[in-house]
Amino acid sequence: MMNGKTLNKIRQFKGADGRYLITDGIGERLEPTLFGYRIILNEDMHNVEANKVPVLFGDFAKGYVIVDSYDMRILRDPYSAKPHVYFYVTKRVGGDVLDYDAIKGLKIGT
Repeated sequence: MMNGKTLNKIRQFKGADGRYLITDGIGERLEPTLFGYRIILNEDMHNVEANKVPVLFGDFAKGYVIVDSYDMRILRDPYSAKPHVYFYVTKRVGGDVLDYDAIKGLKIGT
């Protein structure tokens, strides 16, 4: 997982054999891969800067869980927009790391 700016920087890197580390997919699988693993773009990740973690690598299905509550709360507001009725709907969603060994971050030095 990385953002677009980090992906563009890593696209320039080559391995010891002279091949690029990131390859674009062909055929039906058009997404880029790093060492054969799919890259997930997340623009909320840091850019490549000192003391930041711009790249996460690992098995996110094993290491992270998203908790989606089935409980929805609906608040009816008949007073704000006469003759219409507003409805405010809220739902709780969260997540947490299950296995810290399943996901590793690449930290940039100073």
